[in-house]
Amino acid sequence: MIKFFRKIRYNLMETGKTGKYLKYAIGEIILVVIGIMIAVQLNNKNQDLVQQKEIEAILVKIQKEIIADLHYSNKRLLKFIERDSLKNRILKRQITYNELKTGKINLLDYSSKYFLFSMKTAGYEQLMEHLDDLPGTYDNLLGLLDRHYRSGTIQRTRAKLDVYEVVQDYKKYLTENESWYGQDLYHNTISDAQINFYLKNPYFLNHITRLNEAINISIRELVSWRIVAIRIYHKINEILGENSKTIPDIARTTSLNSASESAKYVGTYVLTKGPKNTGLGSRLVVTSNRNNLFIQFNDEHEPIQLRIMHETKPWFVFNSYSASVFRFGHRGPNTISVIRGNHDQTEWIKVDEE
Repeated sequence: MIKFFRKIRYNLMETGKTGKYLKYAIGEIILVVIGIMIAVQLNNKNQDLVQQKEIEAILVKIQKEIIADLHYSNKRLLKFIERDSLKNRILKRQITYNELKTGKINLLDYSSKYFLFSMKTAGYEQLMEHLDDLPGTYDNLLGLLDRHYRSGTIQRTRAKLDVYEVVQDYKKYLTENESWYGQDLYHNTISDAQINFYLKNPYFLNHITRLNEAINISIRELVSWRIVAIRIYHKINEILGENSKTIPDIARTTSLNSASESAKYVGTYVLTKGPKNTGLGSRLVVTSNRNNLFIQFNDEHEPIQLRIMHETKPWFVFNSYSASVFRFGHRGPNTISVIRGNHDQTEWIKVDEE
């Protein structure tokens, strides 16, 4: 092709056709410019595709981190349930001397240790490095990410500090007022003085109540965090389009997988055990809309959607900022066991309405 154009140029020059040569030269320049522009456009398009693939890979990374965090948060919530059962026994003064002396129950650990939740942020931080390259279609996602990784972090830090401060106050009290504290720690034993503190000292009971209040705040924030995390997972899937990922059960937005699953929990439940002053009243009405469950209490509140808390067990939380946990079938078929803040656990059973 180059030889062809060169031959034309030489012929025009040799025959003295200067005007035609100039026109030809200008045309050749235009062709070269057009060629360069096409090459630049193709290069830019390739760069855009490479950049898009890189951003999509980062989004998938964020999704993977969210799923890992959701699994970890489940462990934290389950630990909260375990603590709640022991909290009830402590406040009811049901802990025995033998349980403490034999080490079956360790109340020093229970009363002075706390768990923190730290989410993975590598994917988010990597995406922020490409902030200038993101199109306007990412604005909604960026708002969710900002709430999830920035504002949310501040709230959870405050909650963690609440727990931390409660535990530090408690340890300071033990150091200044209980002579057994240092010796029992040093010898890794439990003295009768320590046992007597747990069984009879009102400060210990008050500390457990205060510690549980702080933990409840953390759990409420963790539930709120889970809701936003799942929303982000689905928003990323929308952006990925045909490259979207299969939604695992832990990240689903519905209560259950199918309408038939939801239907078996529908009904009216009456309180059979536990305090009546928890704010739930004495009657729960569970309804469904396809594969979503809703719960109404006190006969005066609008039904609230229940969100799945566990991948396999029918344990749910409110679709809102709450530390209440509803465990269906926990005490047998057609039952609900409810954990709700600092109240004692309540148990409910389904009844046939006339």
